[in-house]
Formats: sequence, C-alpha cells, structure tokens
Amino acid sequence: MNPKTFQDALKKGLGRAYQHIKMHGDNGYEEAILSTCAVDQIYGSHLQTHRAPWLYALLCLTKRELFYFPKIVNILVSTPDSETQVVELCKLIAMQGITPAKEALYQKFDLQGDDVDICGQAIIELDGLLGLLHISQVIGKQILENKLCYGDWLFDYASTIFGENASSFLKLNADDNPSIAAFLQAMQSHPSQTNKENWRPDFKEILTFIEEDKGPYHYYIGLFGEKYATHEQINFIFNNLITETRKNQCIRYLTFFARRAFPRINEMVLGLALSQDHEIQNAAIKALSNSQHHMIHELAISLCNEDNISFNKHIGLFIHNYQVGDYQLIESMLRDDLDEHKIHEIAESLIKICKKHMEPGLINCLLWLYEHSPCSRCRKEAVLLLIKHELLPEDLLQECQFDCDEQIRDIAKRHIHDANQEIKIDDLNLA
Repeated sequence: MNPKTFQDALKKGLGRAYQHIKMHGDNGYEEAILSTCAVDQIYGSHLQTHRAPWLYALLCLTKRELFYFPKIVNILVSTPDSETQVVELCKLIAMQGITPAKEALYQKFDLQGDDVDICGQAIIELDGLLGLLHISQVIGKQILENKLCYGDWLFDYASTIFGENASSFLKLNADDNPSIAAFLQAMQSHPSQTNKENWRPDFKEILTFIEEDKGPYHYYIGLFGEKYATHEQINFIFNNLITETRKNQCIRYLTFFARRAFPRINEMVLGLALSQDHEIQNAAIKALSNSQHHMIHELAISLCNEDNISFNKHIGLFIHNYQVGDYQLIESMLRDDLDEHKIHEIAESLIKICKKHMEPGLINCLLWLYEHSPCSRCRKEAVLLLIKHELLPEDLLQECQFDCDEQIRDIAKRHIHDANQEIKIDDLNLA
C-alpha cells in the first residue's frame, strides 16, 4: 500500500490501514499517521463516532509511543484552537500516566479559547470531580471579572455523570473560594440544557415562515410536514405549491414535502423537477424522492441520461421507484472523482434503495459505497446489507474486524465462520 492509498484508508477509517501497520509496520507512513491525528478529517462528526480511540490503538500498535505521543501533545499545545480528535488523543495518552499530556489539557483549558468545552470535557473524564473543581475555579474567576461565562454545558455534562454529587462537591469547596462560589451560583441560575423544551411551531407559524421568507426555518417546515401536518394542511400546502410563482416561496412549499410524500403527483409537480432554476429543481427532486409513481421513475431515467453530474440529487428518485435492472444505470453513474458531499448523498440514497429493492446486481454499488463513502455509518449499513444477502467478500469481512467503527468490528467478528481464520482484535485495546 503506497502512502497516498494508506492515508486515504486512514482518513476513511478503513480496517486495511490498521492491517497494514500490523503486518508491515509504520516505516515511511509516519507523516500520514501524524497528519491524520492532527486534523480531524472525519466527515460529518454528528453522523459517526470520533476516531481517536482507533487512532490511539494504531499508535500503540506501532510500538513507537515514545516517537508519536510527544508529537501529539505538541500538536495540542501549539494549535490555537484544537480539534476534538487531538484533545481526545491527549486524554487517552494522559490516562496512561503521561504527565505532559495531562498538563497540556489543563493548559489549553486555562487559555479559554474556542476549544474550552472539548478540553473541559476531557478534564472531567480524566480527573472526575477534581477536574470539575479546576474548571469551576477558572470559569468562576472570569465571572468575578465580569467576563462571559461558558461553563453551563460543562456543568451539565458533569451532572449527567455524577448527578447531585457534582453540585454537592462544589458546595463543599465554595465557602473558602470566591471563584468556585461564583461559578456555582451562575450554574444554578442557568437553565439546564437537558431540561429545555423543544420548540414546536403551529401551522400558522409555518405559513408565516413560508410567506415572509425570513430566517433559517427550512428545518421546522420540513419537520412539521413530516410529523405534525393534518390531511387538510397537507392538501392546503400542495394546492398553494402548484400555483406559486415566487421562487423563494416555491422552494419553501417544496421543503414542506422534504420528508413526506406528495398527496398526489401531477405534471405541475414533475415540471418543477425540470426547472431551469437549480434551487427549485433540487428542492423538487428531493421532495419527489418520497413518493412512488411510474412518472417519477421515467423522470429519474431521463435526468440520469441527460445530466450525470447531478446524479447525487437524481438517485433519490429511485428510492421508491426502483425497478429490477435499474442497477445497471445506477452503477454506470458511480464515479471515483466525486467530492465527499456528493458521495455521501449517493451513499445515503443507495442504502435506502438496497433496503427496499435489494437484488444481486446491486452488489457492485454497495462495494463502491464501501470503498468511497467518507462516513462509517453508511459503510456499516453497506456491510450489514452485504452480509444479510451473503454477498460480502471474505477479504472485506476480515478487514472489517479492524475498522474504525466499533459496530462494524463487532458485526464482522460475529460473522467470521471459520474460527481458525478469526483475527483477534484484542490489540485494538478498545472497550
């Protein structure tokens, strides 16, 4: 595996990167390993678990901790606003009793930069209530100096771990320490993040969001359309949509159907998916992907044949309208030179298609997803589908035992049939 291929596998979290180090060592790959540790390259951190434990296990696998650990600590110290991954790596290093790593975490927290929350969380996980005590002193001092207070999230986080003990422990130390007392008072008067009620708009507000075209309200419009709209409200919005001539309002009406099917399909709605305005076209295609109709299948075929550049948008039309043999067209649209965002859009739609319409011809599409998806959650779904239909190649099954995603590793381990071929993963040193 050449360094470029290795770094790509490392970035995606593929097990082959771990396998390579296990079999051949890290000689010549040090720069790739350090650069991956230094910059969190994970796609959509809200979509998948952080890779610090996997990277830490890989660092230990090299048997060159004395080379890598000081460099990781130095990255934390020298970077103005550190990323979660570097902070997590330093926490794991500190848990081995390596003092410079622990000191670096406290030093970064005390600077109160943009990474204050992630450093504070690591300190709490590392030192428990004593870590929270230090946090309260630093932030409490800022409160006394009339500076902004950023400690509410950390206090809530500690409370989820230690319960009432978090507040009680601070109270025991607050009498002789004005900073701790100030912190505790501020936290007790601040509404808990875990107790805030979710805001749900009513239908009149939705109509206001659509009509006034103000604010980033697309999420609420789509959410209301999916979960709360009545039959009458759905038809009201649909009738307004097909007569709407203003661009922004048209897009917002379409957003109402971003997560639900149209009440009916007609030429007017299909025409929006052929609009010369790409924003209207994309919103219409996304909405149509929730409906089933023979004319939507015809539209999907037509769009793919006319414009393969936007396939990441068009593929969604097959989710409810796939027909046997469509895999040939879909496979022909899959390319290696797409950016991560387009690949992820395609991957999400492919998974939905395969769950509803799986046939052997789709195996190459799932294998493409496995190789190219930047998201381990999508990769996991591909692995599950391939295993379910007994289509996962043996070499990938073995590789999955070393994937960055713990769930993928567990899935692979459960499906290794030959005990003699099973590769132990104890050396990953992961919970």
